[in-house]
Amino acid sequence: MKKMSILVLVVLAMAGCASKYSIMTKYHKQCDAQNPEANAYVGYVDCMNALLAADHKVSQGSGAINIMATANKYKQQVIDGKMTGKEAKLAFQNQYKRFIFNFGNPESTESVAAAPAVN
Repeated sequence: MKKMSILVLVVLAMAGCASKYSIMTKYHKQCDAQNPEANAYVGYVDCMNALLAADHKVSQGSGAINIMATANKYKQQVIDGKMTGKEAKLAFQNQYKRFIFNFGNPESTESVAAAPAVN
């Protein structure tokens, strides 16, 4: 009985994570479509930040926090001129394989190695 209760809790937790991830994927697609230019990474991250700020449940998940921390590090590198928006998109896409940029990104994820986020 105890094992069954633990199993149910684990399944429910996994279902919650999966739905949060699918919501983040939906937000990604929306922001990618709103920022179609290859160099529009800063606008993309601003869009993601705005959508997540409005969604308290998703934004508080550890996955969302980690993903957006990485996205914001790359955004800062673009602002500082250390990388282009296109390079940031490719690096982010290489780090998070489910976040594929369909607009303004003709290169595949294998063609460019992931650039580390510089603090």
